[in-house]
Amino acid sequence: MSLVEFGLGRWSCQAGIVVVAAALVAGCSGPQGGDTGAELWKAEFAAAAERATSDWEREALESAAESGSISDEDFEYAEQMYLRCMADRGVPTTKQIDPATGYFSYTSESAEGVDVQAIQQECSGGNGLELRALYFEASGNPDHRDRDELMAECLVNEGVVGKGYSGEDYKRDKELAVPPYDESSQGFVRCYVNPAGGAS
Repeated sequence: MSLVEFGLGRWSCQAGIVVVAAALVAGCSGPQGGDTGAELWKAEFAAAAERATSDWEREALESAAESGSISDEDFEYAEQMYLRCMADRGVPTTKQIDPATGYFSYTSESAEGVDVQAIQQECSGGNGLELRALYFEASGNPDHRDRDELMAECLVNEGVVGKGYSGEDYKRDKELAVPPYDESSQGFVRCYVNPAGGAS
């Protein structure tokens, strides 16, 4: 029996558990040309609709492009389709949420010899992966600001880094194997999940 955990985090392997990179956090730049955050998100939703892998996802993203947000119902439906797909392929999967940080992960169980990562990629790709990614990104950054700047502000406010830490600092440090902050701290995880929640 093996476990695969898919969550908001980096690649790491320890004791048979794999934490898969953050496919559910899209990288977005800040507002340009005077557009508001809402207008920029509408444009992103419209662009994503053109890349949709199913009619359902396309319709949900087109609706989001008109309303300015992806509904909780559409996110939950996409998530349930993903979990059902995993179960149908013999990899029962459950979702866990840390109430202190909002961090979530999907933990899957499978028999030895099953390529869980390949099944996860298949089920994610066909069941609204981009819709779910945009749902979380827009929720954590409604004004569509530069994510690196937003993260830096949040980390300062959480006391994870010192005052004066900038978006350029975070952009550099996040690529390091050992960044100068504790990625496992509650403050960092809260910012990673919802950077706007702790930014000024």
